[in-house]
Amino acid sequence: YGYSAEEFAAQTPDALRPDIERFHAEFDRALRETATFSAKHRLRDGRVIDVEITAGPQEFNGHPAMLSIVNDVTERNRLYKQLRDGAFHDSLTGGANRTLFTERVAHALTRMRRRSATIAVLVADIDHFKHVNDSMGHAAGDALLQAAAARIQLTLRPGDTVARLSADEFAILLEEVGHPEGAIDAAERLTGAFADPLDFADGSLVMTLSIGVATSSNSQTTAEELLGDAELAMYAAKSEGRGRVTVFEPSMQATAAERLSLEQDLRRAVDRGELRLCYQPLVATQSGEIVGCEALVRWQHPVRGLVPPDSFIPLAEETGVITAIDTWVLRTACAQAAAWHRAGHRDLFVAINVSGCELGRADLVDRVEAVVLESGLSPAYLEVEITESAAAVQPAEALEELRQLRRAGITVAIDDFG
Repeated sequence: YGYSAEEFAAQTPDALRPDIERFHAEFDRALRETATFSAKHRLRDGRVIDVEITAGPQEFNGHPAMLSIVNDVTERNRLYKQLRDGAFHDSLTGGANRTLFTERVAHALTRMRRRSATIAVLVADIDHFKHVNDSMGHAAGDALLQAAAARIQLTLRPGDTVARLSADEFAILLEEVGHPEGAIDAAERLTGAFADPLDFADGSLVMTLSIGVATSSNSQTTAEELLGDAELAMYAAKSEGRGRVTVFEPSMQATAAERLSLEQDLRRAVDRGELRLCYQPLVATQSGEIVGCEALVRWQHPVRGLVPPDSFIPLAEETGVITAIDTWVLRTACAQAAAWHRAGHRDLFVAINVSGCELGRADLVDRVEAVVLESGLSPAYLEVEITESAAAVQPAEALEELRQLRRAGITVAIDDFG
């Protein structure tokens, strides 16, 4: 306690114990039978520590006595709290995690059934967050997530629960929304709040949110179902163009099942040899001669037939499969162009499209150069096309990568310009 023996003997119980009333109640019980209880003790320097006391009646030299054993459990309690917080809170943002969020939704549903009220769950995903991690590093990405979490919390009511579900995905619990339109209004306030740049240690960026909204439609809804419905609505918002709010509809479940099936098939499409390249001739306007070809990827699914690019390219970009597809397209197109040259068509070049998701990846330029070298095609006969919108997402990083490709002798073109 920091006292000398003489100083300690002179202390009163009130001076040593800030919770004196609770202590007396527990101690009175210990006079009758041995008991273990928690208390707080004040040290000589004013600090308060947690203690665990085991006390009970004893006999000493034929006289009634009390034996107490006091253990300092401050550090143990601190570690326990740390473990408990880690089980229910997100270590990066300090907010709730999925476990705590689901528990709170379940409790809110129970209260809702008693009062015939409406609750809503929103799932908000930061669009194109992967570009930040790829181009600025994970430390910058973490700082951006902290800024985003703070922006979300400030936009909502004090009692609303905000949780981080995964890397860039947040969930919001809205209780007592009154009517479903109230949840939509809250979601639109969030998208509006992100119109202003997010300031963080590494800079300032404008990000957008895709938000799914689900409300408690019936008394049988579970917390997991409500959260799942909001996630489906969020994915629908992304597929509709991102940066928007979408309300859950039952038909989305069938769409999600179809999407999952397509995703699983797409992950195996490269290995199974289901991808095809179609070559679109590029003609010189003055001479009318074919000077090159643009390689366009198609997916020949064994059951679905020919799957159009707009049905699987966005899915490939969302799931990360696009890297394998882009690499396959690059390797196949370069090999074909090299074969044309060996057959005597030495002036033909081949153009390929590179996904915007690939811009900012540290290995993009090295990967392109390695494949060109492997194919035996001269770099001068390869043209890499990117869309104007993709380059605009990360202009500095995209410009540097395009410069590196140009220095390697590869032609670079901006597609869909204007």
